[in-house]
Amino acid sequence: MTNSFLIAVSIIALLCGLGLWTWQRRGARRLRQLLERNEDLERQLAAAIEPEVLEETQILAERERAQLRMLLETVTDGIHVLDERGELVYCSRSFARLLGFTPDEMTRLHVSAWSPDEDGTDLAATIPSLIETPQVVETQLRRRDGSLVDVEIGARSVDLNGVRYVYRSARDLSERKRVDRETRQQVQELERINKELDDFVYVASHDLRSPLRAIKTLAQWIIDDDPSVDAQTKERLQLIQGRAQRMAQLLDDVMTYARAGKRPASAAVMSAAALTAEIAVTLQVPNGYRILTDRSLESVMVQRAPLEQVIHNLLGNAIKHHDRNQGSVRIWAVDNGARHRLFVADDGPGIPEPYRESVFEMFTTLKPRDEVEGSGMGLALVRKVVTGLGGECGIQASAGRGTCLWFDWPKLT
Repeated sequence: MTNSFLIAVSIIALLCGLGLWTWQRRGARRLRQLLERNEDLERQLAAAIEPEVLEETQILAERERAQLRMLLETVTDGIHVLDERGELVYCSRSFARLLGFTPDEMTRLHVSAWSPDEDGTDLAATIPSLIETPQVVETQLRRRDGSLVDVEIGARSVDLNGVRYVYRSARDLSERKRVDRETRQQVQELERINKELDDFVYVASHDLRSPLRAIKTLAQWIIDDDPSVDAQTKERLQLIQGRAQRMAQLLDDVMTYARAGKRPASAAVMSAAALTAEIAVTLQVPNGYRILTDRSLESVMVQRAPLEQVIHNLLGNAIKHHDRNQGSVRIWAVDNGARHRLFVADDGPGIPEPYRESVFEMFTTLKPRDEVEGSGMGLALVRKVVTGLGGECGIQASAGRGTCLWFDWPKLT
């Protein structure tokens, strides 16, 4: 009984083992089939991707790299990339050319080789701040021949996969510095010339006034004290006095022209209407003439000193050159955006069109000085003051009698 049982159990176990072995072999074969099928799928997928998607992706990537290389090589600023130790990772041809090296030579250099104020430790210490805020500084770089070049460095750092780099651009400031130096020298030279001219005008006008006063005084002594002087001689002496007075007035006008526009920084502020009213009083306008001030001038606030010169000359000219015993001069203003535009119009004989530009030149008059006293400096002074403040002036076209002169004036801020 026992032996038969054992034999039965052994047969069952043998049969189970054979079944398990058979199942394992079938499972392994199935696994190999699945793996082989997976490899086939991968090959099929790769075969499907490579000729279409993969190749197109590679072409796009290469195109972008080519565009980036072209951009870096054509930009005028010297582009270069440094690692944390100050070793050069990349530099554009323009940067190598700026320092007098070839790109191959630059790849073997440390930042301290061309930047006297930098070493690796300094660079590493500034990287964290450059991640948050780009930096732009002016400094000097050392060229291959040892000379220094002024540059403007723009820097920013980035973190790529745990490695920090500093991206920088160097802009050559040599030309700008040269232009700045030349400009400063020219300004200094102009200031020197202007000072010499001012000194000359002052000395000349001062020294010439004395002999003119002496001529006038001597002529008056002869008229008053010499009983032998006849009427014709007196007339000639008075003519000499008139010429001396005209010369003295010319000297005053030249001095005023030379100083035009050099107003004090703290000039008084008032309305153009009030200023015009004051000027009308000081001019002592002859009977028969009126100065009409438009209400538009009340809202025009100006500095007194420069505008007083302009309006005084324009009103004086309008009355002096009027051809009748009575007339009027009207003043008004319009808002011209960033500036006021003021108009001064009279009802006099007018200025012929061919002369509407030449009257602004120095010593220009339309009538002989024996008919109308004047130095021809009035409108020249007006233009100098107006253009000195960035404005323009001119004579408005009109038919018939009258002259309407306009000029721009800055608004107070």
